[in-house]
Amino acid sequence: MQNARELHSVVTRNMPRGAAEHLLFCRLVDDRLRLTLDHAAWVAKLRFNERAMVRALARDGVRVKQVSWHVAPKEVTRQRISDPGDRARPPGAAAVARLEALAAGFEADDASDPLGRSLRKLAGVLAAKRQAAKKR
Repeated sequence: MQNARELHSVVTRNMPRGAAEHLLFCRLVDDRLRLTLDHAAWVAKLRFNERAMVRALARDGVRVKQVSWHVAPKEVTRQRISDPGDRARPPGAAAVARLEALAAGFEADDASDPLGRSLRKLAGVLAAKRQAAKKR
């Protein structure tokens, strides 16, 4: 899997109807899928479908040897993986300016300088996010 969003999407697509909204977190490490749900009752319900889910995930290219089920503590607020960018604060003007100044210190056309390229790219992305946030 490329990233958490992609894994979350594949896992929720292969869950029984109504269960996906209770999935708070999922991670795949060494073919072990860790699923965190908002309530113990959903863990019990989904365990019955574990084999079918693992087979469906395999058809989607996700190799899972083991599934571990977890329940989030009640005091943990529900944070969805599917849309974390929607709740993120836009970058401040000072942060964007500092990053642009830092990026400017690197040679613009130096192909052997991946850090400089990355800084310029990040500065551009943050500036665009800041502009988009201003328009809302």
